[in-house]
Amino acid sequence: MQINHLVLLLVCCVLTACGGGGGSSSTPSTPPPTTTPPPAPTVDITGPQGSILEKTAVTLTAETSLTGNVTYTWQQLDGKPVEHTVNGNQLTFQTPGCFW
Repeated sequence: MQINHLVLLLVCCVLTACGGGGGSSSTPSTPPPTTTPPPAPTVDITGPQGSILEKTAVTLTAETSLTGNVTYTWQQLDGKPVEHTVNGNQLTFQTPGCFW
């Protein structure tokens, strides 16, 4: 009976010494670096301020915070259709007459 107690005691000591941790490294893991997304691009459109007379040439200029090769696309969404010219970031058109 004493041998059974001795074997049981030895088994308990071996299991306690093992720790049950199973091969973990002593070096703490490094969290992955956090990346900050780039800021959203901005676009500013500048042109004449205030009222504009009819049949007057108007130039609108677009400026963006983007760098490199930037393409500008201009589109009229509403109003009497006007003929326009585009030169890169500039749109020029003549305001329509008040009486069609």
